[in-house]
Amino acid sequence: MLQNTAERISGLISQQQVMVVTNDSYTNIVAEQLPVALSKNIIGEPVAKNTAPCVAIAAALLEHQDPDAVMVVLPADHHITRPEAFLEVLKVAVNVAKKGEDLVTIGIQPSFAETGFGYIEADTKGLNANGDQRVFPVKAFKEKPNLKTAEYFLEQGNYFWNSGMFV
Repeated sequence: MLQNTAERISGLISQQQVMVVTNDSYTNIVAEQLPVALSKNIIGEPVAKNTAPCVAIAAALLEHQDPDAVMVVLPADHHITRPEAFLEVLKVAVNVAKKGEDLVTIGIQPSFAETGFGYIEADTKGLNANGDQRVFPVKAFKEKPNLKTAEYFLEQGNYFWNSGMFV
């Protein structure tokens, strides 16, 4: 899945720019799986601390390398069935992020009421200053709901599954 993730974004991000934060004991395996990735971009964390600290260290390192860079955060465990469409979404997200101080989160249009995902409530009726019909301001992040709440979110039409992907 790691190789798939890196390959999926190769139309937007060169393989040498890919940065991976992983458990310290997996850095050699990651280097084998991503032979084009630069060794300085494979960071081992000595103690597992979940996603936020990994993103923070990657952001600090990236800012040190290139203060004007745009960072794309992609967990490697996603199954993407339409990689071309996904790459287009990423391109839009990167362009929005480049325009200002925005943190762009990628939501997935839900097809059923799911209680295992967090949700993003989007302001789909508000002014969309980004010029793209797929980009909306976030009103709120919602934790994993019970079934009744998930059904409500689905009925409203302005709730998206939180993919955990950010730009």
